Amino acid sequence: MRLNRRESGLLMGAVLLSVFLCAPFLVVMAAARSDGGELVPQRTPLADLCIWFPPAKAAQLVPESRAPVSQAIFYGEVQCDWASADDRTQLSLSAYRPSGALTAEKESIEVRDFYNGRAPDKGEPAGIGELSMIGVRHGSDYTEAHIIVRDGVLVAQVTYRVPGKATDVEGKAREAAAELMRLLPPKGR
Repeated sequence: MRLNRRESGLLMGAVLLSVFLCAPFLVVMAAARSDGGELVPQRTPLADLCIWFPPAKAAQLVPESRAPVSQAIFYGEVQCDWASADDRTQLSLSAYRPSGALTAEKESIEVRDFYNGRAPDKGEPAGIGELSMIGVRHGSDYTEAHIIVRDGVLVAQVTYRVPGKATDVEGKAREAAAELMRLLPPKGR
């Protein structure tokens, strides 16, 4: 079978168009494949705190805990929770970084508003990141420390709750917050 010039030009154009349209998809698929040929989701501290937070530190803070529960709260915020078998000791970590095509100014405003909306009413500086607050609450049968940290375009929170009138809840919450900030990308970048 012999093609005339017009048919060969159309055929060549169709082949080039197909290559041009499929190439980006093939490049992305090749980059996403692991050695075994399976797609592997990207695992980062901002995507999965439960995997990245050191298990030894979590076990120290919440002895004999159940498996941690990871969840995406809303677009840009992830959370990981550990709880003891009786639910009396709890550790909750969360990280928020604005997502999407935001300008630097809009990111800054969004992070500031997020931080201000969650900072404890009565608290004191925690000395972590650019800006941080810690608040301690004593209930009838528990003590809870809540730390919120802002660093660049990142906001991290730690809530640590133990039964009774514990005295070192604040110090242990600070340890968890410092460890969390060490894992997360500096300034959220």
